[in-house]
Amino acid sequence: TIPHSYLYRHVDAAAVQAKVKAIAAAHDIMLSVTDWLIACVARALRAHPRVNAGWAENGLVYHDEINIGFAYDLSDGSLVVPVIRNVDRLDPTGVAGAARALQKRAIRGALTAADFADGHCTVTSMIGAGVHQVAPIVYPGQTAIVGVGDPWGLGAATLYTVSVAFDHRVVSGAQAGRFLAQLCCELVEGTEGDDHAG
Repeated sequence: TIPHSYLYRHVDAAAVQAKVKAIAAAHDIMLSVTDWLIACVARALRAHPRVNAGWAENGLVYHDEINIGFAYDLSDGSLVVPVIRNVDRLDPTGVAGAARALQKRAIRGALTAADFADGHCTVTSMIGAGVHQVAPIVYPGQTAIVGVGDPWGLGAATLYTVSVAFDHRVVSGAQAGRFLAQLCCELVEGTEGDDHAG
């Protein structure tokens, strides 16, 4: 019943991968492109609070916290979407640590209902799945879901296609476009901790 709309933007994959590699080396951690995407989505949501809001029967609900769910495929083919809370307060090291902890619990079947609650936006990464463009479905109660697929070639360049599906009752195409533009800028140019509390 959510009136979906979709926007897509291309971003230099080599630049994103270099950013991730540099942050990982600086902190001696395992950091994925998806971890960095989650961190950058949090920053973009903070700058665009309407995208972090949700549609409810009694009207629009704004959230003070930035809680991001991320889609995770299990070996049995099932999909879970655990939630990292207050992501905007975490640096990339904190995001990676929170994501790994939830992934380990998911593999062990140890996630609880609380791990799935209170997500305000979702990230779905299909990197490694052999697809280059993702058109995800917005979760009820949320306004947006961000997707990314495998990098693809355009001449000498390699690109990620970053998508945002959004509830058109909550944000306009122009508002979603500004959110997506900032997100893609953060992926390439964002610094790892200039405005994080963690």
